[in-house]
Amino acid sequence: MNLVLTQSSEVWLATNETIWCNRMAAALSTVACEQNRNHPFKGRCFGCGGLHDQSTPPKQKEIEGLDALDTIIDDLYEDPVPGDDFADIELDVDDEMLLALFPELARDGDAAPLNYQRFTEYQEAVKPRAVYRGRCKRCLGYMEDVREWHDDYVFHCLECGWRTSPEYERNRAIQAAGGVICE
Repeated sequence: MNLVLTQSSEVWLATNETIWCNRMAAALSTVACEQNRNHPFKGRCFGCGGLHDQSTPPKQKEIEGLDALDTIIDDLYEDPVPGDDFADIELDVDDEMLLALFPELARDGDAAPLNYQRFTEYQEAVKPRAVYRGRCKRCLGYMEDVREWHDDYVFHCLECGWRTSPEYERNRAIQAAGGVICE
């Protein structure tokens, strides 16, 4: 949000004993200015002379939407940058090139919409998410699926953090049997 100073906001600044600080782009009291200047860390106000020689910012007008673009373009034509006279720009586009660039311009108003090709190089198949049936074996809390780098079917309890998956259960069974499982 841009702060636009008008005559009423200048009155507010004077009433509340604040002055516009160009460096901070904010209205500050002299106490707040001194606190910022004397802060132990070198910040934006380090080396500043204070608010005594600051001037009010130029008044701005509110521009919304496409009016801002129109204003910018108009300013470029009315007051161009030296050496930017647009004389070096040449556009030689025939109808065929234009239709090749923008095929939607070729269709009639009553025609069916165009079916654009999908960009398959950016689309990867999503791995299915597993669903855990039941609750945590430790605390009966809710389980949430978590993807680990080596296993997509891992669940952890939101209450106690217990992790389980078919691989976790197999490893637990191996450790409980003394390191060997005979199937």
